[in-house]
Amino acid sequence: LLGPRPTATARGRAPEAERQRSAELAVVGAVQRALAGLREMQAVYDAVGEALGRVFPKADVGIRAFDLAAGLQRFPYLVERGRRLQVGPLPLTDRGVSAHLRRTGQTLVIAENLAEATAALGAAPPAGTTVEKSGVYVPLHWAGEVRGVVSVSDHEREHAFADTDVRLLETLAA
Repeated sequence: LLGPRPTATARGRAPEAERQRSAELAVVGAVQRALAGLREMQAVYDAVGEALGRVFPKADVGIRAFDLAAGLQRFPYLVERGRRLQVGPLPLTDRGVSAHLRRTGQTLVIAENLAEATAALGAAPPAGTTVEKSGVYVPLHWAGEVRGVVSVSDHEREHAFADTDVRLLETLAA
């Protein structure tokens, strides 16, 4: 009457999926609480970046903001290998990861050969940073345009991010 009994594999996935969903909701809730009282944009970037750093403790975390009027991309939050970096603004161009995201408006997942994949897009890493092995780049949409990027990347591993990680980043970006 109740249908087939779940297999061991199916039973194992349900708790994992539930745990992942709970983790996603906890992160989203924490970010919402942190943002509720913030008035300065840099404080918002810091709160989101720090929350992502807790979720992805071994990953590099970055937030880029596009100043379309000035034609610049700024890096208000960038942590590489556990160190907070300060990178000056760079011109917005029609090449690279940021240009690809502005054109497509879609998440970019590079699971392997990141250096080659980003080079094919015309990208060069910002001065003072190094190239990772895998990464996820999620566009930030505002007023119908891509106005920034949230990214996580891994220096150690290819295929470092699961579909659930991508979904979490997209949920936060939304």
